[in-house]
Amino acid sequence: MIKNLKLILMYDGTNFYGSQKNENLRTIEGVLNLHLKNILNEDINLTFASRTDRGVHALGQVVNFKVDTKIPTKNIKKILNNKLPDDLSIKEIEEVDLNFSSRFDSKGKVYFFIVNNSFETPNPILNRYSLWFPYKIDYNRLKENITFFIGKKDFSSFTTEEEREKGSTIREILDISFLNKDNLLFFIIAGKSFLRHQIRRMIGALLEIERRNLKNELLIEALNSKKHYIGEKKVSPRGLFLFKVIY
Repeated sequence: MIKNLKLILMYDGTNFYGSQKNENLRTIEGVLNLHLKNILNEDINLTFASRTDRGVHALGQVVNFKVDTKIPTKNIKKILNNKLPDDLSIKEIEEVDLNFSSRFDSKGKVYFFIVNNSFETPNPILNRYSLWFPYKIDYNRLKENITFFIGKKDFSSFTTEEEREKGSTIREILDISFLNKDNLLFFIIAGKSFLRHQIRRMIGALLEIERRNLKNELLIEALNSKKHYIGEKKVSPRGLFLFKVIY
């Protein structure tokens, strides 16, 4: 009997070249596909809710695939987690409607980005999962600046040339906020969908304004331009996490 299985993945993206399969590189799709094929004895076509780039982490990536198997769903999770490498695991697995698509049924995605705002050199573990930013931050200005991104906007200046050429660069940010805990700054961004590098460039622009004490008019200019230098300030992927997918 054919089943449609929905998986929630967690991974440390440090040693992966993104989520999308590449025959010559270690990717989330490639590793997961290999182990699923060995367990289920057939080629598996995986659908990802969101594409993550090299170095980006996930606590709630969603994947689904269809398979004809008699193996109980809960057993597939146990077998997979026993075989997968330490930097990739299955958080949840369930059988869903055959028409369900992790990508096309998504109503939105929530990411967070961690910035270490300490002036002390970070320890190696913290440095692996956050961006070190040893500069003074004006939190009142930052609170105002993040509001410019909320709503349906043209994020052409905050993505790649390839994305600009593919089609519309209008995206909707449902909410963006931040919290500061012991010099760790957490940016939480919710949106219906995102362009490639969009979040990393948004964070980069916000931090560049803080680092150089620039005027927030630059964000308004960038959101009204096809290309703007403030949107080119892409930060490292190591602080970025796909937190959850909304359905």
